[in-house]
Amino acid sequence: MRELARLPLDKEAFRDKYGPWAVIAGASEGTGECYARELAGMGINLVLVSRRLPALEALGAALKAEYGIAYRAVAQDLTEDGAGLRIVEAAAGLDVGLYISNAGADGFASFFEDSTEAAHRLVRMNISTLIDAANGFGKGLLARGKGGIIVMASGAGLGGQPNLVLYSATKAFEINFAESLWAEYHERGIDVIGIAAPIMLTPTLLRMVPEGFDV
Repeated sequence: MRELARLPLDKEAFRDKYGPWAVIAGASEGTGECYARELAGMGINLVLVSRRLPALEALGAALKAEYGIAYRAVAQDLTEDGAGLRIVEAAAGLDVGLYISNAGADGFASFFEDSTEAAHRLVRMNISTLIDAANGFGKGLLARGKGGIIVMASGAGLGGQPNLVLYSATKAFEINFAESLWAEYHERGIDVIGIAAPIMLTPTLLRMVPEGFDV
């Protein structure tokens, strides 16, 4: 794989627009942890959200020790009803300039053979939670006149995929949701990007694929 050189980044300007606080939903490992480390390195305080509180506390404490940031660790299952609203509540009183929706996959399924429980879980995680959280934080961004939302979607959302019926469909929603928000609000100072991520070697992926799988 070809490595690309990093472009120079004005950390102070980034922090001014997207700080002083960022919220990462799905922050305990993988891409969420990478986002946390990059943002902490720019001096942005973090609200770290996932199901696993010990992992969040360990990550937050490490970033606080290394970069001197403040953090909040929030245990929240992103597949639960009302999860997005509770994420917004957990950041109450903070000047949030960036929300990152980093909801992951939830396993492979054969749509007709399996029950719809997993399908509804994906709809709640990738659609309902995103809607409520983006709406809640978006109100604050609009009042600030600056900030951003990052939606980690997937290349699977660009077209139908076998054994990924609901994952593919919900990721297609995320892509169109992010693009539509950008079209509606970018002239008002709010940046929104939906990332159609390729397959990546993350802990979540490794838990779902056979041993020895190689991207």
